[in-house]
This record gives sequence, structure tokens and C-alpha cells, in this order.
Amino acid sequence: MDWADLSDVDVPTVVDLSVRCLAVDGGLPATASPGYVEGRYAGPGVTAVGAFHDGTLIAAGSVREAGGSIVVTGQVDPSHRGRGIGTALLDRLLETARRRAGDLRVETESLTPQADAVF
Repeated sequence: MDWADLSDVDVPTVVDLSVRCLAVDGGLPATASPGYVEGRYAGPGVTAVGAFHDGTLIAAGSVREAGGSIVVTGQVDPSHRGRGIGTALLDRLLETARRRAGDLRVETESLTPQADAVF
């Protein structure tokens, strides 16, 4: 597994990850739309990071400012969960968030039991 900066995020790649997560976790279909993903993983003031396995994006997360808060969000491919990737992702995101001023907010599109344990 390789971690990479997603500052030049390929939105369709993150959408593919979101679709895989949505298929298992449920939730609103809009969370896997290009516009939704772009608003959370790309653009000015967004720091995004991803993990790749054999060239496939298996985890992605971002830190952005929204409404005076520092917002952290992330997702891990369901077939790669239970290996510490979500914890490692959250640690990376929180480290980035601590360097910014504002209240911290963690967002999740679907609060699975696994995500609840990580949080």
C-alpha cells in the first residue's frame, strides 16, 4: 500500500471508491456523485490524501474549511477494511487539521460499526 497526496485529485477515481463504499454501507447516492466528491476532495483550501494498492485507490480522505470549522472526511474500500487503514487515514487527517485554526468536525456519509470504532 502506498500513500499519496491527492492535491491534483482525479475526481472519477474518488467517485469509484465512493461507489464501492456506498454499495456496501448504504446511504445517499449523491455522496458518490462527481459534484459531491469534488466539493470534499478538490479545490482551494482542501488537503486530500489517498492510499493505493496495486494502482487502485483504496482509501481517501480530506481536510477542508466549511462554515468556520475544519472538516475531516474519509472512506476506505470495504474489501480493505479491518487492516488499520482507516485509523492510519484518520491519524493523517487529524495531523493536517491540527495545523489549521477552527473547530474540528468529522463527517461520515455512513456511520458503520467499523467507522464508529475508529472514531
